[in-house]
Amino acid sequence: MRILIFLLILGITSCTLNNSEIIIIDEIDGFPDSYENKILARNLLSYEYSKLFFETTGIRNEVLKGNVSYNYQLRKSDKKIEFILELKNGAIEYKDTLVSFFKSVVTEKKRLHIKKQKEFNECLQWSNKFIKWAEREEYNKIKKSLSSLLNNVDMKAMIPILKERNLVLKKSGKRTLVHQQIYFKIQEYTGEFYVILYEYENGSIEQLTMQYFNNEVKLLGYDYRTNLTRL
Repeated sequence: MRILIFLLILGITSCTLNNSEIIIIDEIDGFPDSYENKILARNLLSYEYSKLFFETTGIRNEVLKGNVSYNYQLRKSDKKIEFILELKNGAIEYKDTLVSFFKSVVTEKKRLHIKKQKEFNECLQWSNKFIKWAEREEYNKIKKSLSSLLNNVDMKAMIPILKERNLVLKKSGKRTLVHQQIYFKIQEYTGEFYVILYEYENGSIEQLTMQYFNNEVKLLGYDYRTNLTRL
């Protein structure tokens, strides 16, 4: 069941296998450490590329549904991480458009994640601080942390929801970081926004959307779900 939503919710080579093509879009090599590059690859996979593709090209074709997938793989020769795109059946007809789109967007997202590493780390630390405030019921601190974009939020109405959050997630087990994202537009708002998603041992999830402005992190959105629903 849905528990709550409040605030703002938020060089190319290829090989052909029958009616399938696997295309190497980019090498995920932003950091000297292979573990950090795996985290980067995981973050890059988390974006809704199908939605971005439609917004960019205007193409919404049922042939693409189920015939376009992406992942990352370790290159056998040197264990480098590659972002790959797989096209099947009718999607191959759109190969040039899809490859151009993914190459452009993934490369730009990779550049941003590397460039904004400091901001990502600050938001990650801040998200853990917010969760502690929620657990300790330090609502004044939460109120002071809200983004100025949230002019009409009634903090008093949020207190019962946060109390319920504590009851639900208290028994959910260990919390693990799933991914981090960056956006410059969320709904009607423009700025610099960071999204962090956590998952608990029982499958419950918790997401924070933060605004980064004047070297400060502010809360723009928060959501959590039990393991019966997904974001």
